Parts: sequence; C-alpha cells; structure tokens
Amino acid sequence: MRIGVLTTGRQDWGILRSTCLALRGDPAFQLLLLAGGMHASKRFGHTLSAVESDGFTVDATLPFLKDDVPQTIAEECGEAMRLVEAALVRLAPDALLLIGDRYETLAAAMAATLARIPVVHLHGGEETEGAFDNAFRHAITKLAHLHLVSHPLHAARVRALGEAPEAVHVVGAPGLDNARRTDLPSLSELERALGIPLPRPIVLVTLHPT
Repeated sequence: MRIGVLTTGRQDWGILRSTCLALRGDPAFQLLLLAGGMHASKRFGHTLSAVESDGFTVDATLPFLKDDVPQTIAEECGEAMRLVEAALVRLAPDALLLIGDRYETLAAAMAATLARIPVVHLHGGEETEGAFDNAFRHAITKLAHLHLVSHPLHAARVRALGEAPEAVHVVGAPGLDNARRTDLPSLSELERALGIPLPRPIVLVTLHPT
C-alpha cells in the first residue's frame, strides 16, 4: 500500500517521524513523503534538511510559502491546495496521512478529497480553544476516512461528529515515541550547546499568540 504523508514544518515532523520510520521499515507499505511549507522556506530555516538528515527521501517538495512575495493566509492556502493536488496526481498514493489542525493541512485534505484519495487523520477530536485551528481540525475530521486519535475522549468527540465508530482508533500520541530516542543530546551536551546551566526541575513553556 502506497501511503502519502504530509509534513509542513518542524512542528509536525517531530510527531510524524516515528510513524514514517515504521512505514518505511514495513514491507507492506511504500512511504511517499510530501514536504513543504515552512520546510521549504528560507525564512523558517529550510528544514527539509532535518527530514533528509533522518535518512528520508522527499518525494514531493511543496513551496507554497513565498520568501520574496507577501501572501495572505488565503493565498498560502490556495497555493498549498494546488501543489498538494498536483503531487497526489503524480504520486497516486492509496491514502494520505495528515496530522492536526493547520490551514495548509485542511487545504491538503480538500485536495485529497477532490482527487478521490482517502484521508487518514492523526490527532483528531482534540480542542484548541480560542483559535481557528479548532474549526480546521474538525473540518479535516469530516473529510477523513480513518481517524487515529490520541485519547478515548478524543475518540468520543470524533464519533459525536458523526464518524463511523469502526473508523476511529485510539493509538496514542506518536510524538511520545521521541522519549525513547537514543540519538538526542544528553543534558550535559545540551548545556554546552546552549552555553547555560540547566538545573532541575526543567520547565519548558510555549506561548501561542492566538
């Protein structure tokens, strides 16, 4: 089975990496990697190199973010939809795996729907209060055919949206696989790289402006 996987930046590659490793290592599947957006943008560090350094071949590069031309979100979304659709027609996967709730992910779900390629959605049924990501996530759920959710509560929410119970599977959060990686820097190596001590407890805080 030919499985397309879309990654659009570091924010999802850290979650998708272990799944892509599993697909690549299973002879029952052929992994087709679509990478674009922030991955292909100089403004955001051109992080395609991070994907390739993990030993993956990118089958389609989707530069829908323009480094030298101002774009609205709607323009980015339209370009993402056009590029994803062209890649799907060329690669002809049996299904497209999408993660989360970003606007380019919704564009990809629409492109796959119009190309009649089934959508597998990871991390549906969750809630991001106060952000339009929430509506995007639920819209992707309604376009998806197979739902891989991280928690029973999220499975219940997907079923409440009217999705067939037999299409909803609780698989956990793949990003947690990173806790078992052996190739990440040790605490002392991280301290040397940052040039600051990191006494325990270490707390990481992120702020989402929305």
